[in-house]
Amino acid sequence: MTITVSGRKMPVTEALRQYAEEKIGNAIKAGVTICVGTDLLPSDPIDGTNATVREMELLVKAGLTPMQAIKAATSNSARLTDTIGFTGTLEAGKCGDFIAVKGKPDQNISDMRNLALVSKGCRLVWSEVPGMVLRRYNPVVPGMDLGGGTYIK
Repeated sequence: MTITVSGRKMPVTEALRQYAEEKIGNAIKAGVTICVGTDLLPSDPIDGTNATVREMELLVKAGLTPMQAIKAATSNSARLTDTIGFTGTLEAGKCGDFIAVKGKPDQNISDMRNLALVSKGCRLVWSEVPGMVLRRYNPVVPGMDLGGGTYIK
């Protein structure tokens, strides 16, 4: 299905993508705090990566810096969901959820595609680091209440 926008025919999906990118860009320019969040599961595959990383790439395309996109996926989202007291930043006394990637995602957000290690609750749950290869598929910290979702209090 196609649509005509400004005298140019394009697929509806492309028109919607351009519209969303423009509106998000306007919000960024206006100083709105941006958070990462989607109706997809964060780990759902999309465009050769997962939904979270793809959303971060699109936010950079819309005007965030790579570091702002990383904060949108971590501390900004934790503040929005009122979970900043135990997650969203790496600090003493917090859950200790973190990832390691190959590259410099603070300079090139697509380096987030190069996942090397995942820790949940200071517990290694997934790794491709040589000598530490691990595939533990349940990243939930023992005893974590999952009623209504991982981060619902």
